[in-house]
Amino acid sequence: MRPPAAPTKARIAEWKALRDKRRRQAAGRFLVEGFHAVEEALLAGAPVEELLLGEGAARSPAGQRLVGHAREAEVRVVEVPRRVLEALADAESPQPAMAVVRAPDPRAPLPVDRDGVLVVLDGIQDPGNAGAVLRTADAFGCAGVVFAKGTVEPLNPKVLRAAQGSHFHLAVAAGPDAAAAAGAARAAGHRVLAAVSRGGEPLWELGPRPRRTTIVLGNEARGPAPATLDACDARVTIPLRGRAESLGVAAAAAVILSWLSRPGSPS
Repeated sequence: MRPPAAPTKARIAEWKALRDKRRRQAAGRFLVEGFHAVEEALLAGAPVEELLLGEGAARSPAGQRLVGHAREAEVRVVEVPRRVLEALADAESPQPAMAVVRAPDPRAPLPVDRDGVLVVLDGIQDPGNAGAVLRTADAFGCAGVVFAKGTVEPLNPKVLRAAQGSHFHLAVAAGPDAAAAAGAARAAGHRVLAAVSRGGEPLWELGPRPRRTTIVLGNEARGPAPATLDACDARVTIPLRGRAESLGVAAAAAVILSWLSRPGSPS
């Protein structure tokens, strides 16, 4: 196995620019951190352009797997000094593995033409919550996740880290405002539901799920915006038995998506 290439100063400067939201949007590329997330990107056939490994990481079992996947996909492998990787990483204790990935086309249509459950995030600003919801949507086989206007950027490093590679398993889009996304879903034959903390139809009493269903999850403190609620077909609430006032958005997503994907629901 030939040794990985070494980076030039110009390439290092280009990688560092991807830490800034505006500059990565302009470049159409983003960084993925960690052995697991990078491996998921390579295995899923994501448009990985470069694999960046810390000094000596290519000789570890995890590094050897990544190099093998990269060679199969004809992805360039670059050995990067540890100090450079630490400067690039968002995590406090970064693993010596990163990848440069081409971003999805921001002009691509919303993934409303697929059967299954579509998740729309309305004003969710905490990246850990957004990433956890994305990972949950992946776990329950959802068709896609739309990060509506006012929601954290889907390629935010903390979102990527919380999602643990789920970006590469389902359609992820940065969409218009949530009301417009709900309208587009309805036009494509979805029943559109808004999750609210109280006053909605009890989740367990929902009728059979249509083959196309959209669930809107709102801001951690306020829930979906009034205009979003008006654009939905119905509101749904998780019945709570204890004394907690409500569930956090990530926990609520897990309960709702588990119910919508229960046996007997359309696939």
